[in-house]
Amino acid sequence: MALALAGPAAWSAPGGHGGGHGQGEGNGGAHAGMGAADAASGKRVSDKLASDSRLSASLAAKLPPGTDVQQAAAGFRNLGSFVAAVHVSSNLGIPFGELKGKMMSGDSLGQAIHALKPGVDADAAARQARSQARAQLAAR
Repeated sequence: MALALAGPAAWSAPGGHGGGHGQGEGNGGAHAGMGAADAASGKRVSDKLASDSRLSASLAAKLPPGTDVQQAAAGFRNLGSFVAAVHVSSNLGIPFGELKGKMMSGDSLGQAIHALKPGVDADAAARQARSQARAQLAAR
């Protein structure tokens, strides 16, 4: 399965839904320590994954078999955003390609969850995934 989605990731879309969807999920800055290093280093997310085989293998296990992790990460501005999206996909059974497509077209993580799994508490699911991402990245 090839994921060929491209475009800028925008986690904070203007006019986000009520209840916090799109609030505090900015892909352009540091969200609880998950973006500043990426922006400061200028290193692409896929490059970071290429140099961290343990993290890549862990994320690959949460994606559909045969998914190229580096290709899946293309378009995400920071590693934390990508890792959180992988966790949401795994936690909620949302196909990663659909989740990424929503996010690459401007939806925040919470908005994408709400659109793809309307019966789920999107804010709680996004918080949980961001927490999982922070913990996974801190353990590297």
